[in-house]
Amino acid sequence: MRIIETNNFSFVSIDILKATMYKFQFTSTIEDLLEADEAFRSEVFARPALRQSATFIGVFFIQGSVFTLSGVFSFPEEGFMRISLFLLVIGTIITYYSAVAPWLSRRRIRMNNAATQEVSLIFEDSGVQLDIQGVGSFVRAWGEMKYYVDTSKGIIISSDDGTLNCLPNRVFPDKNEREAFRKYLVINDVLHYEVKLADYISAIFSHGP
Repeated sequence: MRIIETNNFSFVSIDILKATMYKFQFTSTIEDLLEADEAFRSEVFARPALRQSATFIGVFFIQGSVFTLSGVFSFPEEGFMRISLFLLVIGTIITYYSAVAPWLSRRRIRMNNAATQEVSLIFEDSGVQLDIQGVGSFVRAWGEMKYYVDTSKGIIISSDDGTLNCLPNRVFPDKNEREAFRKYLVINDVLHYEVKLADYISAIFSHGP
């Protein structure tokens, strides 16, 4: 097996690439995790500007519904009350996924991770071996790798249990090596997640961030 490490890389053909081993060792920080979380959310769900607009709309729906239901706005028809209840539910959902969920995610990251952690990721024929200092070692088969997201901060790999592993851009010496590793994931049947507006809408009303 040919070993390719991040500090000594050369492009190889697909047949050889399939039998290649990548090894990444780096220090992960809270800032890395927060940036990865935001980059993942921006790519898979919506960018900050869109989330801020959604939050504004959600809060507007909630306020209007509360005023109507509390009698501040008086409407004679029962249909207005039903519409208000509907908008209250929609506003609450939108506000949660656009504002509350990201805040909770950042809070969990800060509470559950050390300021710095030594991380080792080894990609080989059988799958991926992950070692995190102070946490433990984990092994995943390629079949457990659901998809990857190519973000501005790095490459984020999602497992079928929802776990995310991020390779920050700094572990790749240059763009060519980063692109070659991305192709390596595709060759090993890790799909590239490409976002469509319909995916975001579906996520809001079903799965969430």
